[in-house]
Amino acid sequence: MQRSSVKLQISLLDLNFSIEGPEPLARTTWDYLSKEIIPYLLRRSFSTKVENERETELKQEETKIEKENLDQQLWESYKKKCPKTRVATATFFAYYLKHFKNKPEFSLKDLKLCYESINLPLSAKYPQEVWDAIYKYNFIEKGTEKGLYRITEKGEQYVEAMGQDNERARQDLNLRPMD
Repeated sequence: MQRSSVKLQISLLDLNFSIEGPEPLARTTWDYLSKEIIPYLLRRSFSTKVENERETELKQEETKIEKENLDQQLWESYKKKCPKTRVATATFFAYYLKHFKNKPEFSLKDLKLCYESINLPLSAKYPQEVWDAIYKYNFIEKGTEKGLYRITEKGEQYVEAMGQDNERARQDLNLRPMD
C-alpha cells in the first residue's frame, strides 16, 4: 500500500511555507502551524504595525504642536526684527533658535524649518547665504560637531540691533554693506 504525498504551500505576510510529505505528516505539520506559529506571527505583525502607526501619529502630533508654537512665536519675532537681507534672515533664525528655542547649536535643516514655518521661501542660494553669514560677516560659526552651527556674539549684537536703524547697526559693528 502506497501512501499519498501531499504538498501544501502557504504565503503569509512576508513568509512562504511549503509542506511536502506523506499525508499524516503534512496534516500534523499544518495543524501545528495553524494553531501555534501562524497566530503568533499574526499577533506579532499586527501589534508591531499598530505600534508603528501609533508612533507615527504621535510624532506627527508633536511636530504639528511644535510647528504651531514655532509659527506664532517666530512670526511675531520676525515681524518685530524685520531682517532686510537673506543673510540677516539666516542670522535672525540662528538667534531665534538659541534664545527662544534653547538650541545654541543648530543644523541647516533647523534653519530651513524656520523658513518653512513662516512660509518664507528659500532662495536658490540658501546654502550660500549661510556661508556668507559664516565667512563673510562672521555672524555664524561652525559648531562643536560636523553639520552644526552657532551664532557668534557679533551675530547676536546684529540681530539685537535689528528693527532699529539697520545702517547704524552695521556701522556700530564695523560691517560693510550687505548685499
